[in-house]
Amino acid sequence: MAKRNYEQIALCVLTSPNLKAAAEKAGVSYNTLMRYRKKPEFQAAYQEAKKERFNLAMQKAQAYTLEALETLRDIQNNPINNESARVSAAKGILELGVQLHSMEAIEAELAELRKAVMNNEKD
Repeated sequence: MAKRNYEQIALCVLTSPNLKAAAEKAGVSYNTLMRYRKKPEFQAAYQEAKKERFNLAMQKAQAYTLEALETLRDIQNNPINNESARVSAAKGILELGVQLHSMEAIEAELAELRKAVMNNEKD
C-alpha cells in the first residue's frame, strides 16, 4: 500500500471516535484497518500524523496565549466580577508565571550542562 494511503487512514484513526468509524471514514474494512495497524509502515505514518496534529494544536494554543492571559487579567481586575472568579483568574496568572519561571530555569541549567559537556569533549 502506498505511504499516502497509510497517512490518510492514520488521519481517519486520529479524527474518529473509534476504529470502526475510522475504517468507514477511510473506506476500508475494520479487519483491514486492524491488519494495517500491525504494520510498521502504518505505525510510522500514524505516529507522524499524531505528531503533526499535536504540533498544529500547540501552534494554535501559542497564538491564543496572549489573548487568554489578557482575559484573565481583565477578569481579575474587574471589581464587578465575584471574588471567586477574580481569585481563579489571579491563580491562573500566577500558575503561568511559575511555569514560565521553571522552564527558564531548566533551560538555563540545560545550557550550562551542554556547555560543560562540550568543554569536556574538547579536553
